[in-house]
Amino acid sequence: MKKRIYIFVLSLFVVVLIAVVLIESNSKSPKDRFIETSETVESEMTESSLITSISTGEAITEKSEPDLSIIFNLTHTVQYEFLSYEMVDDTDIAKQTKYKAEFFADGKVPDPDYLIEKTDYMAMRKDYPQVDEYISSNGTKGMTDDEYHDFMEKHLDEYTSKRHPKTKYLFLHCRISNAGQGPVEEYINELSLYAVRGDNTIGKEELNCYFDKSKYIEGDERVHHFFLYRFGKNEETLDCVIGFEISEERVDLSEENSYFVGFEPIGLDNPLQFDPSLDKGFVAVDKLSNET
Repeated sequence: MKKRIYIFVLSLFVVVLIAVVLIESNSKSPKDRFIETSETVESEMTESSLITSISTGEAITEKSEPDLSIIFNLTHTVQYEFLSYEMVDDTDIAKQTKYKAEFFADGKVPDPDYLIEKTDYMAMRKDYPQVDEYISSNGTKGMTDDEYHDFMEKHLDEYTSKRHPKTKYLFLHCRISNAGQGPVEEYINELSLYAVRGDNTIGKEELNCYFDKSKYIEGDERVHHFFLYRFGKNEETLDCVIGFEISEERVDLSEENSYFVGFEPIGLDNPLQFDPSLDKGFVAVDKLSNET
């Protein structure tokens, strides 16, 4: 008799416990259930990643981390794998012999002493209030259009100087592969290089300098299609070196920067408000092998 009562009580307890579990499960939000399921799957994947060494019989952990040196273009038809990099200062660009003149975009090694003209309009406007008023009012106050043009002819040279902007050259060894289903045309100069210092993006450059596998090296074709490569078949891979010219005109080079290479998101209004370190479409150059 006591045994029957014990079995009855135990059965009742199990029924109540199942009911409580079901009620609790149904009371959870879909989000909570999704998170809980994801954690379970992740746990099972982690456990399944334990494999046994044939030679030792010991269990080892196999990590499946993503390759952070690989990205795709915006249409996901071309894969870029970045292997290594080298940074060359402008003072050394003419001395080096590794990067050939014919593979620079304009067909010659950059001039380490090239000059640019810079006009100090701020100083001009401070010295001549009427010019400042004219510029601030979009030409409606301070002076007439003819007076402004005459002034500029007489005084522009006083406020214009020539100087050499500090420049660096970043060369990237990479493998570019056709990931599509057929022939693909790719302008590799759609790549962008972002400079980051601390938590701030301080400048960017387009691919503008070097490509050692260009098929278009004559006349207008060089001007318009130097960075174009036509992949003829699926999985065709191009082993090449590309290069960015980084000028202090566009990137602050007064201190060391971190650089990220990738494809700028569509519709980006202000590049300086974009953080490439958080975007999977960019590769951290500093993480690559340094050939310098």
